[in-house]
Amino acid sequence: MTINIQTEKAKIYIHYLNVVNYSLPKSLTGNEIKVLATMMYIRNIYSHVKDTNKLIFTTSTKKRIQQSLKLSVPVFNNTLSSLRKKKIFITKDRLLLKEPVINNEISVNYKIKIK
Repeated sequence: MTINIQTEKAKIYIHYLNVVNYSLPKSLTGNEIKVLATMMYIRNIYSHVKDTNKLIFTTSTKKRIQQSLKLSVPVFNNTLSSLRKKKIFITKDRLLLKEPVINNEISVNYKIKIK
């Protein structure tokens, strides 16, 4: 089954996370999806930079993400803490999820085995 979703590049990560959310060990909240999607989008835009993970986790970048999503500082910090507890970050400053966008497309495949 194929579901085509027409979207713009800035929103593709939100769609991607909404699709895979139910298959994650611990589901993400709305704010977690927004923050993580924004981080993934930034990582994509700056993919030419040597270590995009360091860029994403700088204080200035996190502040821009927090302000662009119109989240209060405590809510944003709690969201980051929650993502860390859910092991979405490999380490304190590295995203676990790999870049899903290839040639402006995301392909999500599921294989379900019945026992």
